[in-house]
Amino acid sequence: WNRLCNVVEYSGIFDSEYRQPHSRCMENTRVALRKSITQVLDQRDRTNIWLNGLAGVGKTSIAFTIAEEMKAAKRLAATFFFSHKHAQKAAVIIPTIAYQL
Repeated sequence: WNRLCNVVEYSGIFDSEYRQPHSRCMENTRVALRKSITQVLDQRDRTNIWLNGLAGVGKTSIAFTIAEEMKAAKRLAATFFFSHKHAQKAAVIIPTIAYQL
């Protein structure tokens, strides 16, 4: 456990104190897209979503809001958020997810 804790990228966890301020959707925005993503996740055979798009279109806000909703519903297993602010290496993705599980 101690070895795992030493390689976790805490800033990759959606609600980490290292990722302040948390970017979330404003109330009553992106409603259709969030509903669509939730419907995909409700299918149970889909356990992850990959959002892509140009910089600044709101991917992080949408992903954070969905993660927050899934956590409240006790359906969130793990997250990994990439950030330009925090240097992250591919080698820390799996340990960070394992830490959350």
